[in-house]
Amino acid sequence: MKEFLIIQDIVVILLVSLPIIFLFKKINLPSIVGFLIAGMIIGPYGFNLIRSVNQISVMAEIGVMLLMFTIGLEFSLSQLIKIKKFLLIAGGFQLIITIIFCTVIFIALGIEINQAIFFSLLVSLSSTAIVLKILSDKDELESPHGKISIGILIFQDLAIVPMFLLLPLLSGFGELSVGDIAIKILIAFGVLAGLLLLARFLMPLIVYQLANIRLREAFTIGVILLLLGTAYITHSFGLSFALGAFIAGLILSESDYNHQIVSDILPFRDSFNSIFFVSIGLLLNIQFVLENVLLISGLTLGILIVKTLVIVTIVYFMKYPLRIGILAGLGLAQIGEFSFVLAQAGLNFKLFAYDYYNSFLASTIFSMILTPL
Repeated sequence: MKEFLIIQDIVVILLVSLPIIFLFKKINLPSIVGFLIAGMIIGPYGFNLIRSVNQISVMAEIGVMLLMFTIGLEFSLSQLIKIKKFLLIAGGFQLIITIIFCTVIFIALGIEINQAIFFSLLVSLSSTAIVLKILSDKDELESPHGKISIGILIFQDLAIVPMFLLLPLLSGFGELSVGDIAIKILIAFGVLAGLLLLARFLMPLIVYQLANIRLREAFTIGVILLLLGTAYITHSFGLSFALGAFIAGLILSESDYNHQIVSDILPFRDSFNSIFFVSIGLLLNIQFVLENVLLISGLTLGILIVKTLVIVTIVYFMKYPLRIGILAGLGLAQIGEFSFVLAQAGLNFKLFAYDYYNSFLASTIFSMILTPL
């Protein structure tokens, strides 16, 4: 019966999610925090109520895709072009300055340069899922700090490709030369540009034909196919599932059937999102945290301060009020979910010791918990 454990695990997660949503609504706290804490309690390092963590992670990935898709629907390609300044300037400088600054700090702490650069890559990424959910819930996607945050997050998602390609070089195996890396990056972004152009012409036509069938289930299945299909194509060329889902939403945002698509997808999104946030909490080794409270507290606080200061400085030099910079900085101060994926790859390349990996997981999860607060 082991193959059916995933159903048991989903039942447990949803059973825990319902009272958490109700309780955290009553005490006026974001449900995200409750889901993360619930994951710690019911996970393998808590009461061990969840057994198939890997399968739950797959379900969680679908949650991120659905979230990114609906965010794309709330945006549009023309709006994205308007925030290109935030994407290129704020996003580019945030990534570069954070990596350089953190590398210097890690080297000063006695960590080898290749590991210091790798850890800095992990720290530089923020949580697309958490930040966009908070902005969406507060209806702040169109606010100045919302636009800045979205620009930075999209740039970070695009930067994941070269980060993955750097890992063999950082590990010392040197499997890829600088020329190989440049070619692979050009191919990935060439595919992205081609996909954008193709999707812009084809998707509205497909949705129009689906609507003409006048069957609700055909329309819903067709939209989910477009969402998952686009996400799968981007993933096949080295980009993330989430970025492909965002592109699909972005293209369909200009469709006449935008509101119908949103109403069909929202119930799926909210259900899978709870699974995503619980799945992150599952990873935390509570015993390790209790044995290293000061280390993890210092690491978490240090990450939050450094990332906030970097973003506040960038936004200030872009001639925005200090308040906007602080809002954007605090919102993006946590470490992101894609850092988990990068960290797993780093384990394969022996860029992580066991203690470092657990410290990273703990500080990441606590930075996520603190963000909504």
